[in-house]
Parts: sequence; structure tokens; C-alpha cells
Amino acid sequence: LLDHSLTTTTMAKRGKKWNVAKHVERASLLSMTLSLLSLMNARFSFPSYNLILAMWGLFCVYNRSTRAVFVLIAFLGVSFVTDIVFMSMWSQGSTNVLLTDDQASSMAASFSLVMMCFNFIAKCLLGYYGIHFFATLRGPSS
Repeated sequence: LLDHSLTTTTMAKRGKKWNVAKHVERASLLSMTLSLLSLMNARFSFPSYNLILAMWGLFCVYNRSTRAVFVLIAFLGVSFVTDIVFMSMWSQGSTNVLLTDDQASSMAASFSLVMMCFNFIAKCLLGYYGIHFFATLRGPSS
């Protein structure tokens, strides 16, 4: 009877790992899609490291390594800062990508900037689920 209760606990723990992993996978796919949409602008260069972070999130789901998930969380933290700097620098002053002479390029730049803002929210979700995935992989602390 004792072994059966341990098996049930382990299976519930594995089920929790799988659910959190599924959330990390979905957030990574959402971030990857939004990253590709933000890169559609041909005139202005938007950062492409968000695409790599989304791919790394998918790698973490299939690898299930605590070290890989920790690196994902660390680089997400750095990318939050760089995204805020990039969005603030490129949307005001003389480097405003939204104010161009051509209306089509201005619309493309604003679309890319909005997709980057949505990607920032998706990366917040990825960070939240990544922290929970890291805690699940790490196991209960004693």
C-alpha cells in the first residue's frame, strides 16, 4: 500500500510536469509567431533575438534540463531590459520608426512595433511558466 501511494504521487508529479511543459511550449510558439511577425518590416531592423529565445523555450520543453530552463529564464530577463530600451528608443525623437515619409513603410514599422509589444507580453508568460517549469523539474526543496 505504501508503494502504491508513492506511485500515485509520482504520477501526479509527472502530470504536473507535463502540464507546465505544455504551457511553456504554447508560450514559446506564440512568442515565435509574434517574433516572425515583428521581423516582417524590410526597412527597419527589429531585434531577432526574440525568435532565438522562443526556439530555446521549445528546446527546453523537449530536453527537460534544469540548466537549459535556467538559461532561458536568465536570457528572458536580459531580453526584457533590451526590449524596453529598443521600444523606447525607436518610438520617439529623431529615430522614430513610425514617422517616415512613406506611408506604407510607416504602417509596416508600426505593425512590427505592435507585434514586438505583443511579443513582450508573450515573453512575460513564457518567463512565468518557465519559472514554474524550473521549479517542477527541480523537485520539492527539502
